[in-house]
Order: sequence, then C-alpha cells, then structure tokens
Amino acid sequence: MQDYYVDFTFGGVVMSFELCNISMKFGSIRVLNELNLTLNKGDRVGLTGKNGSGKSTVVNVATGFMVPHAGSIHLDDKPVNGKSPWAFARAGIARTFQRPRVLKSCTLGKQLGQHQATIERARDILSSIDTAPSLNAFADEVPLSSLRQFEVTRALALQPRILFLDEPSAGLSETEISDLIKLVSDNLDPACILVVVEHRKDFISKVTDRVLSVVDGVAEKLDLREFAHA
Repeated sequence: MQDYYVDFTFGGVVMSFELCNISMKFGSIRVLNELNLTLNKGDRVGLTGKNGSGKSTVVNVATGFMVPHAGSIHLDDKPVNGKSPWAFARAGIARTFQRPRVLKSCTLGKQLGQHQATIERARDILSSIDTAPSLNAFADEVPLSSLRQFEVTRALALQPRILFLDEPSAGLSETEISDLIKLVSDNLDPACILVVVEHRKDFISKVTDRVLSVVDGVAEKLDLREFAHA
C-alpha cells in the first residue's frame, strides 16, 4: 500500500488514456463486457451505476490493481497492460479507495508523502478545510469521513496527471461534501483527467461535466442535466 503512494516525477500532461474492449470476470460472473472508455486532457468524468455494476472494477483495472481478462489499456497511445499499480502511479496516475488506505502505526502527518514539496502542498490543502483531521492524529482516532478527506488531499498533493476518486463522499455530511467539492475544484490542475465513481448526484454534477453509467458491463453516456435532476 505505501509503495503506491510514492511521490512520482513526470513531464508534460496526459493527452489520452484509453480502456479498449475491457472484459473482466469473477468466476462465472462477467462484470465488464468489452467496456470502452476514452479520456482526454482535462476531462472531468463521473462514473455511476448500481451497486455491483463494476464501477470500482473499472478503476482497479485502470490503475493496475486488476489485470483484465481481455482488452487493452493505452496511455498516450502506448500499451500499459500488465503493469503494476506502482508503475501506474509512477506514470502520474493517482487514486483513492472506497475504504481509505492509511497506516495505523503512525500519524496522518507522517503519511503525506516522501518529498517535502508534496508534504507542504498537502498541508496547505488541509489547512483550508475547516473539517480536516489533525495531522497529529492516528488513523483510528479520526472518523471515516476525515480519512476520506485526508486520502483525497494526499492524492491531490501528488499533482497527478490522472486522478480516480472511488466514492469519495461516502459517509460525509453535507458540510464535509461541500468542503470536498471545493477541495477538488480548487486544487486539481485544469489539465488533469478526473474520474469520479459516485452515487451522490450533487457531488458528480459539481465536479464533472460528463457522466457515464456502467450497465451490463459497458459504459453508457448519460445527459448530465437529466442525471442531476432525475
């Protein structure tokens, strides 16, 4: 886990990221069925769908945590199939998890990163949030909602080229959700590609400009206005 959050160094921005005909099965259950997803520089995409539809599987495949049974992944037209999560992270692809991944053996402040610049960016981001957790606290001393804020902050501080957020608002109060929306909006580079897996329509509609629904293993485009008011 900790290796995944190593600070990465890269040049330029990602112009395109593609999942091509991705299929994924768990036993006899086909979760993804030749799914296609094309992302370009600066895209802001919401990914929604029913529980168990495969949304998080898309994120796991796109960040190297799962290897698809069929299909290919391309970063700026270069194949990256089979690379480790660490390799994806080194390429500038960051993510959060449904259950925040933090160590219980040291304070949150010790888990901000390895480079001083990253640590300072994370501290600056957290200092702007009224509901942010104390960096002197251990993971088991703060609520789940605060750990979600911490994990999103840590990912943003890395200045990623692509950022996947997996249900970041789960368990958050309305005030915490508003803080999180502002946190993402204020600190995400305009050129960074953002993909948000979410059930909260208010969150998706405020941080993305395109919504896809995972249905029967494929990604279907939704009208953002109709989605927000459905």
